[in-house]
Amino acid sequence: MDIGQWIVIVLSVVMGVWFVIGSAINRRRGVETYKWFQKQLEPLGKISEARWIGTSGSGARMVVGKPARPYQRMEVVFLLDSREILPLWAFNLLRGKQDEMVLKANLRTVPAEEVEVKRMGKGLFSKGGGSTPETLALAGFEIARKGKGKPFSPGQLEGFLREYGEAILSISVKKQMPHLIVRASLPPLRAEEASGFFQALQACL
Repeated sequence: MDIGQWIVIVLSVVMGVWFVIGSAINRRRGVETYKWFQKQLEPLGKISEARWIGTSGSGARMVVGKPARPYQRMEVVFLLDSREILPLWAFNLLRGKQDEMVLKANLRTVPAEEVEVKRMGKGLFSKGGGSTPETLALAGFEIARKGKGKPFSPGQLEGFLREYGEAILSISVKKQMPHLIVRASLPPLRAEEASGFFQALQACL
């Protein structure tokens, strides 16, 4: 066999071994993360629906059907990085992508104020029609606000972002359902005390 064939064989073996190791890591991480979320969500209400997204190595979706106020319904999805595929994992690592959580919630009362938060330099979300939003920079984030209401007052928002800013990717509070959407990186979020993030978020609404 020539050098080219040996390279193909070696790469195939490396990719195969990596797939097995990466799959095992993600399965273990998926189960651990699922249990962690169960503990975190417990103070807010009983999980009424839960299922894996594909397999335990990909992520899961959990629904709190009757959560505590101010929530009416809450859905949490966590997605794990594709560690099984070496090139994709390396690409995501280079661009800073991590395991991620997406929280979507309907509130019992329609927010009087709309708030959008995104990391500095990432650009704010579409502001839509109507009045021009107030924009400000705070704790390394860009923020757009329309209307006046309780959700995320400047003081509450500043404290929340300083405490959990390392994990937060974006926050959106809208008048249409789902009223609240939060995207966060899981590794820094899981480093926090259990239930702390969700309780702090609840206090801001």
